Formats: sequence, C-alpha cells, structure tokens
Amino acid sequence: MRHNSPTLLLYCPVTQQELDAIAAAHWLALPVGLLRQPAFYFTPEEATAAFLAQASATEVGYLVRFASDADYAAEFPTHSPKGGPSSMRVPAEEMVEFNYHIMGQIEVVGFLSD
Repeated sequence: MRHNSPTLLLYCPVTQQELDAIAAAHWLALPVGLLRQPAFYFTPEEATAAFLAQASATEVGYLVRFASDADYAAEFPTHSPKGGPSSMRVPAEEMVEFNYHIMGQIEVVGFLSD
C-alpha cells in the first residue's frame, strides 16, 4: 500500500524485545506474534501513548512513532480503556495487514522509565 495516500502519525509504547523486532524488520514493521495479546493500541497523540505506557502492567522502554495510511487507519474503532484517553484498537490478527499500511520507517521518539 506504500503510495501517496494521506497519512496519520501514530504512537505506541514498546518493550526492548519489541524494539529489537522492529529493528530486525529494518524499522518498517511492528512485531507480529511476539506477544500473545488480543489487540494492539495506537494513538495519534504522543502524550496519550506515554499515558498508556504508564497504565500498562508490562515493562515498557520506548515510545515509537510511525505514519500509517489514514484511510486504512480510519477503519479501526477507537477505544477508551477505563475512561482514559482514546486510542485506536487493532486486533492482533490484523497486524500483518496493518504493517503493510505503514508508510516509511518507525522512529523512536522517547525513552520511558519508571
């Protein structure tokens, strides 16, 4: 899908293991099947991604940003866990296709620590 469609910048927190998988994919894809979770959450706001990382019970080390095909991203519902900030919910079984719609490279934009 890598063409000149409108893009949407999205952010998400990742662990060191996930970042290593992103690097192994030449910074072009998010890890698929690395963690057994039913869905992945992405947000267009950096502060919201940092909030989601702090609310997470898992070890989080980095905040990443990437551009996605905006029309494709609009197909996914938003979700507000426990009344918190809204984020886009992508079912795990959709991640291979979701990666196909990432435009450009995934970038590390922050380090998250306790």
